[in-house]
Amino acid sequence: MENYVFLNRYNNDGILALSKKVFLSLGEHALYNVKEIIKKSNKKGINLNDQVQVAIKNNRVNYKFNMMVDTDVDDELLKTSIKDIIATNLLMICDFASFDIDVKVKKNK
Repeated sequence: MENYVFLNRYNNDGILALSKKVFLSLGEHALYNVKEIIKKSNKKGINLNDQVQVAIKNNRVNYKFNMMVDTDVDDELLKTSIKDIIATNLLMICDFASFDIDVKVKKNK
């Protein structure tokens, strides 16, 4: 696995390399924002032990979210919110849109 994404469209002086840690931080930020959205809807929400994993391959970022949620949390809303936040952050911060997101959700019983 690779540790950097290389962007070459910023200037003629060289290539910008973004570390895997940058993308991990964006994933954690997205998860935090989704947790806040769930809390505002008066639901217990998402377990704090959720995981975000990032892998980079062929200059493409692959996100994997593993979450434990309460039974009253809408899975599809959760997945859509995470994807929207990640896409918006990547486009705003680094003008980068080559990514995949896999969200695995387990329900608390």
